[in-house]
Amino acid sequence: MCNLFFMTPFRTRLKTIAFFSMIIGIGIIVSWIMILIQGDLPEGEIALGFHLFSEFFMAIVLLISGIMLFREMRWAKEINIGGLGMLIYSVTAAR
Repeated sequence: MCNLFFMTPFRTRLKTIAFFSMIIGIGIIVSWIMILIQGDLPEGEIALGFHLFSEFFMAIVLLISGIMLFREMRWAKEINIGGLGMLIYSVTAAR
């Protein structure tokens, strides 16, 4: 299965990564909006502000870089690598 991904053309792989980045970015935004609407917040006010800023920033970077990858714009790959790095950090640092 993993071999199939590496055998596909490079442009198709970029579209897959772009789709993944956009779905994750939208999912993060939607999940935080749902959490904020419910009011089920485990953190203090200041810590929550920093946490929300970093999460929304990551989601926006993933969403914009995914769109840029679909349009094959300059700097799209570099920005997407940064966004995916933020995602990896967020997942590994989650409690």
